[in-house]
Amino acid sequence: MLASPKSMSDRPEIWQIDSLLNTIEVTSEVVAAIHLLSDSGVSFPGEADFVKFFYVAEGAFFVSTDSGPWQRVQAGDFAIFRPGVRYDAVTTVGLEPVEIDEWIARMNMACRSGMHYVLEGDRLRTSLISGRARIRDAHIHPVWRSLPASLIGPCAAAGNALTAVMDELSRPLPGSQTIVNRHLDIAVMQAVRQHSEQSGALGVILHDPEIGRVVAEIHRQPAHPWTLSEMANLAGISRSHFAERFRNRLGQPPAEYVTNVRMHRAGRLLANPDVTVAEAAAKSGYANEAAFSKAFRRVTGGSPGRVRNREIISRTTHGSAWTPLQS
Repeated sequence: MLASPKSMSDRPEIWQIDSLLNTIEVTSEVVAAIHLLSDSGVSFPGEADFVKFFYVAEGAFFVSTDSGPWQRVQAGDFAIFRPGVRYDAVTTVGLEPVEIDEWIARMNMACRSGMHYVLEGDRLRTSLISGRARIRDAHIHPVWRSLPASLIGPCAAAGNALTAVMDELSRPLPGSQTIVNRHLDIAVMQAVRQHSEQSGALGVILHDPEIGRVVAEIHRQPAHPWTLSEMANLAGISRSHFAERFRNRLGQPPAEYVTNVRMHRAGRLLANPDVTVAEAAAKSGYANEAAFSKAFRRVTGGSPGRVRNREIISRTTHGSAWTPLQS
């Protein structure tokens, strides 16, 4: 478990990542509480805009992502899948899973409360909570970009939140779904933080001092004109060794990581109506708007102006899509 610094001066580099984790915006929702009392299988299609997850409350089953090998999961396991990843869950390997929407349609007669679905049988095979979460711009957020396609396993840190979810679902009251969804927000963030302590940007800072020193500086000075030579010198190792080690640790080359950090910063800057596109470009390390706009479109799929317009609409309806960054 990560020990909390007593002051900002204890481990200032950790606070760079703390501020990054604080920019993750999660909006979770429970899809269904599924109780299987006979053999069955359910398929959860990937969605480009949503992270999928499940929690095993009781029993055990097998899970496969994108038709890959089967992995056994059991009570207490929590799994998160990056946007677009499909997963199948079966009580017995070899069963053909049914799409979740079709499965729920078949089970509507057995639905207990709008969230509970029970497949009757002679004994309990498993109980699980399935859900999804919208992560603001997960495709460029440095933390999410450094996560593997799936995180599967026990998550002690999320235990209290998931226990609260199960308690709320066991006795649904007015407002239960909203309460459940907010607890799921906490569980998702706890799982991400737990994983990040071992790998990703936070894990690198904690466990790889040479690469971690560079990662912390990139986050501290994203607009700096970083070169591979300068980053390798900062780490104190050769360029080739640095590039290989960085990719192995963070799942992407150094230059790509720098670009993603810059684009995430740019998106937050554009969420501030007082910051112009030219200012966002300069504060993100680009000398002119044209180069910035080209990079922004390549990474995010949209122009800075489009993001700015989206923000104006979003602020007047739902609040900002990005956490605004002051100029």
